Amino acid sequence: MNGNRPVKKIIAAVCVCVISGLASSAPAADNPLKEEMRRLDAAFKNLVGDVALGNLSAVEGHFHELHALKEKTHAALEKGEIKLPKNGGKIKLFEQYDASFHKKLEQLIKASKKDNIKAVRRLTHRLLDACIRCHGVFRQ
Repeated sequence: MNGNRPVKKIIAAVCVCVISGLASSAPAADNPLKEEMRRLDAAFKNLVGDVALGNLSAVEGHFHELHALKEKTHAALEKGEIKLPKNGGKIKLFEQYDASFHKKLEQLIKASKKDNIKAVRRLTHRLLDACIRCHGVFRQ
């Protein structure tokens, strides 16, 4: 039973951390941050399934397009096209959280390529915790 505890924690964290709409009221197609969050949500749902099944070879593919989306989000933030719904004046903190998050994503992908299930589980938890922390600061 205890062997399933990490998977149950991951699934619970995903349920708590449904990643959607962190940004302004701009339509989704016009808001790179919302698009990035939607794609990240889908990637994490796939990640949880892959971790639960031990299918680490599929992990990297879920996150390929996020780098380009991240760049679009940062460009829109710099232009002031995206407003954070809470603590909008703390863009630098948001950027720090985001940089740390994407660094952990890179570590996750490296661990999955090495078939290191322990590291993948640990990083999955850390990434989901980062989602929850960021949403607590920046999302209404």
